[in-house]
This record gives sequence, structure tokens and C-alpha cells, in this order.
Amino acid sequence: METKTIENTFEVKEGRTIITIPHLESKVDFVHPAFKGNYENVGRQMREAGLIEPTPEQTASLVYSAFENLDNKYAKDIKQIMKDNWVWMFNTIKYIPNKGALIQKPDKDEVFVPFGYKIGTQSSLELSENPFVVGLFGKEGAEKIARVADKYSNKPYVYSFENVDNEIVRKSALSRYWGFDGGLNVGGYGWNDGDVGHAFGISPSEKA
Repeated sequence: METKTIENTFEVKEGRTIITIPHLESKVDFVHPAFKGNYENVGRQMREAGLIEPTPEQTASLVYSAFENLDNKYAKDIKQIMKDNWVWMFNTIKYIPNKGALIQKPDKDEVFVPFGYKIGTQSSLELSENPFVVGLFGKEGAEKIARVADKYSNKPYVYSFENVDNEIVRKSALSRYWGFDGGLNVGGYGWNDGDVGHAFGISPSEKA
């Protein structure tokens, strides 16, 4: 009698919770739950999980969709994260003395924004037209962020530099501004290693 080799495997595939949201002319699949930690640690966790780090544009679409659908428990989760901590956005901002902010995107695109853009408290309309905010999120993303800002009772806040004495590199994030205003905070100022934030990784099947 011929002996056959029987493959002895035990494979388990557990499903991920996917949040699909519209983005530009396509869609993006975010994976829930969010990763938590400092900026560098969260990025490393995403890469180790085989996920893609979200850009500011993609983050704007996620946050906007969440705030438009707050009857959904996952959307409420995103709002709560923004209330408690930062939402990390994966790009680099190089501030150049007496010149401006060079916003470097993960896809190698660069946007230069001269100093003179408004920082601090401003209206949602000013936010949507702020060159620094548009540089970060793109035109459509800036409009989405401004609409999110309108959901708060107080005005939004842009956390950045008017100028710098030496070239410095910083990251960016979103949160509810917990200072005296309590509105939406668009942060491009930078973070200490101890700062805690969250981010949702993107499934590599959708990279739009």
C-alpha cells in the first residue's frame, strides 16, 4: 500500500476590522484599532504589521468621515482619541530660517510654504485657506479639516512657527486643543519622545 504524505498544518486567519472611507476620487482602508505610543514607535508598529503610515491628506479624510458619522461606534472612537491625545500624521516639516516650512510627504512630494501664514487661533474659513494647512492637507483636505473644526464650539488653532533661528525638523498631528480655546488643533510644531498619540494604519490593498 502506497503511503501518502499528509500535510500537517494549522492556519488561523483572524479578520481585521476595516474602516473604509472616501478619499479624493478613491477610497482608503484604515485598520482598527489604532496604534498607540510616541511618534516613532507608532510608525514602527505599523510597518511591523505590514500596514502603511497615513499621510495628512488621508488623515483628514478619515477624521472628516468620522465626524460626519458619529452615530457609528468606530467614528466615536476616533473623536475620543482626538480629545485625549494626538492623532499622528506621517510627514516631515523642515523649518528654514527666514524662509518658511518645507513640507515633505512620504511619496517624496515637497510643498514649500513661506513664513507669513497665520498661526494660533483663527476662524475655520481662515484655516481652510491657510497656506500652511493647505500645504499639509492639500486643498480638499484643508476644507475637510475646516469642516471638522466647525464641529467644535471654539475656533481652531494652528500650532507652528512664525520663524526660526536655526533649521529644525518637526512632525505633524491633529488633536482637540486643550488650552484655553478647546477647538481643533492642527499641529506642526514637533513632539517629545514622551508624547503619546495614536494612528490608524492603512491596508496595503488601498494606497490612494
